[in-house]
Amino acid sequence: MVVLVSVVKKLSPAQKRRYFMICVVVLLGFSAVVFRNSLGLTNRGSLNSEERDRYLALEFIPKYRINDCVVRFDVHLKATKGQFNVALYNSFDRYISYNEPTIGVIIPMQIGVVSSPETPDIRNIVQYNLLLSNQCDRRFDIFASMVAYAEDLHGDMFSIKRVPVEKPIKSGNIYWIDSPDFAPDYWPTFHKAMRGDGEALLAMVDFHGPQDHHLKHLYLSLAELFLPDGPLKDNVQTRKPKVFKKMFPNQQGQAAQAVERWQQKILKYKSE
Repeated sequence: MVVLVSVVKKLSPAQKRRYFMICVVVLLGFSAVVFRNSLGLTNRGSLNSEERDRYLALEFIPKYRINDCVVRFDVHLKATKGQFNVALYNSFDRYISYNEPTIGVIIPMQIGVVSSPETPDIRNIVQYNLLLSNQCDRRFDIFASMVAYAEDLHGDMFSIKRVPVEKPIKSGNIYWIDSPDFAPDYWPTFHKAMRGDGEALLAMVDFHGPQDHHLKHLYLSLAELFLPDGPLKDNVQTRKPKVFKKMFPNQQGQAAQAVERWQQKILKYKSE
């Protein structure tokens, strides 16, 4: 995940927006369990808590500027083996999920790899920016607790040191109010959609780019389930098969399961 996010800076604004919208869908739709056993997370629960999922689904509204939410840090590797980046992200993510769920989303962005003076021939310091989507006035205290948790789990793999931010973040997305890709109506519409508002589910289709066929199909399918009979539902039933044909075969094969998962989540939130 960390490696993938480091590529984001090379994307166009439209691609960035699609990427992070997909991240929201993935975060809310699935509880990440990758490498749990190998990373010491066995019997420690899912990476995503119910409280964090619910907060993102029903409450999160951006209120910070992106550069008020950045923490710069270096990871000093003690061993070259193992998926240190997965260990780092999963431990950070799980700490936030269960201890600071109203942060919502954290995004570690790898920005470089350098050598320490003690080992000039080995590139063993990985540089990061960490972006928080909420609680940014407390970011340094929160980060210190995240580091303590990560080093407790994986201190044999790395140590972490916070350093001053070197350059301002110039790009952004739907999580910060000063991003060029910020859509003010996205989150209010998303919250309504997650409570089973059929018209909001239909409106979510338009927040996704022309190539995001699987997301468009997801929201069209959900809109079909929650819209009353009438012209809007008829329109959805006409559009949905056309979008389905444009999806990749693996996306088509997973579409029904994705719709079922989201339907159950919406029914749960709708009943609250």
